[in-house]
Amino acid sequence: MEIIGQSCLTMFKTFITTFGHHRIKKCLPGLLNDTLYVTKCSHSNRTNCFHTVQFVKNKQSFLNRNLYFLKPCSSIIRTVAVDSVEDIIFKNQDILKSYLDSLTDEYRRVGNSILKNNLQDYKKTQLLSSRVNILDSLSSLEELKVGTEDDREMRSQIESEKAEYYEKLSRIDRELIIHLIPVEPFDEIDDVIIEIRAGVGGQEAMLFANNLLKMYCGYASYKGWDHYIDDLSVSDLGGIRSGSISVSGSDALKHYCHEGGVHRVQRVPVTEKYGRVHTSAVSVAVMAQPSEVEVKLPDSDLKFEAKRASGPGGQSVNKTDSAVRITHLPTGIAVECQTERSQIKNKSNALKKLRAKLYQIQVDEQMKNVSRTRKFQMGSGDRSEKIRTYNFQQDRITDHRIGYTAHSIEIFLSGSESFDKMISELRKEAKRERIIEFIDSLKNNI
Repeated sequence: MEIIGQSCLTMFKTFITTFGHHRIKKCLPGLLNDTLYVTKCSHSNRTNCFHTVQFVKNKQSFLNRNLYFLKPCSSIIRTVAVDSVEDIIFKNQDILKSYLDSLTDEYRRVGNSILKNNLQDYKKTQLLSSRVNILDSLSSLEELKVGTEDDREMRSQIESEKAEYYEKLSRIDRELIIHLIPVEPFDEIDDVIIEIRAGVGGQEAMLFANNLLKMYCGYASYKGWDHYIDDLSVSDLGGIRSGSISVSGSDALKHYCHEGGVHRVQRVPVTEKYGRVHTSAVSVAVMAQPSEVEVKLPDSDLKFEAKRASGPGGQSVNKTDSAVRITHLPTGIAVECQTERSQIKNKSNALKKLRAKLYQIQVDEQMKNVSRTRKFQMGSGDRSEKIRTYNFQQDRITDHRIGYTAHSIEIFLSGSESFDKMISELRKEAKRERIIEFIDSLKNNI
C-alpha cells in the first residue's frame, strides 16, 4: 500500500489495485520508496487476514526480507487513502460556516417566505429555521451567563446546555450542507432506460453484451423494480448486437446512472480453439426516462412508420406490421421497437425511448458547465475510455474510476449483492465529487 500523508488507521479506506502474486516481481520495482506494503493471506481460507503490515524506507531491503513470504500470498494490495464526506466537510468547515451564516442572515431578513438562490426547497427552509432557533438560544445563554461568575452551579448548567445546542447545531449544519448541494438535472426522475451495444470483439462482444443485459435485469429483480426488455437484436451464437431495458422503481436511475461507458471483458471465447484470452468491449448508455409532461412530443414533429418485424420467430413475426419506427423531425433522431406483437405497445415503447433520447440532449447541455474532472457523469456512453474490466482468468472485476475490485464474476453478473456493493461505492464517490465541486464553487465566489 502506498499511503500519502495519512495515518495508517485510514489506510484500508479504498483499494486502488489488486495485484496477483505472480506479478509481484514485476510491480514492486516500479513503486516508490516510503511505501507501506500489505500482503493478503490465502492460508486456511482466512480471506480477511492481513499478515504483514510494515513501513519500509528501502524497497530492496523489504524484498530481501519478505519476498519468501510473499510467494504463497494471493494478492498484494496498493491503495491511497481517500477523504470521506465527513473529512471534506471538516477540512472546509470555515468556508462552509461562513456560507451558512450568510444564508442565516438572509433567512432572518426574509422570514418564512420563499428564499432566493438555493433555498427554494421546503426542507432547506425548515433546517434554516432550526438553525436560527439554536443560534438565538445560544445567544440567550451567553446573556444569562453574564453576572453569574459566583454561581458555579448556574454556570455549569449553562455550559451543559450550550454543549447540547452546539451538538444540535453541528448536526443541522451537516444536513443543511448536503441539502444545499445543487441537484443534477435528472435527480427528480426515478425511471431509466439502459441501452447496451456490442463493440469491438465480434461474437464474443455480443455474448458479453447479453451477460450485461442479464445482469441489469437481475439487479432490477434484486431491488424489486419493474423492468422489461423493449428492444433486442439477437446474434447467431446467443449473444446480442444491441438491446435496451426499461426499469421503473424508486431511485432506479440513481443506481444505474454510473453504468454508462465502455465495459471491457477479458476471457477465452467459446469459439477460441487454442485457449487464447481475447479482449472485447461493450458500450452502455444510461438515460433518464422522463414523463410526457417533462418532454412533450407534438404529432407535427413526428414521423411514424410501421413495418414487419425481423429476427428469430419464424412466420409469426412477419404476419402483421407490428414493428414501429418513429423519427423526430426537428433533430432527425429515430427509434425503432419490435419486441411486442402489438403495434400499439411498440409505438408506446418507442415514444418512451425517443423522450429519453431528447431529454438526454437537454441533460448534456446542462452538464457542460460541470467540472470536466468529474468522473461520474450520466450520459450516452460515447466516452472512449473504459470504466470497468471483467477479467475471467483472474475472476476479477475492477472499476477503474474508483479502483474498486470485486471477485467471483459469475456472482457479480447475477446482479445481486456483489454488484449492489459496487453501485454503493460508486454512489459514495459521486457524492464526494459533488460536495467537492460545491465547496470549490464557494471558494471561487469569495
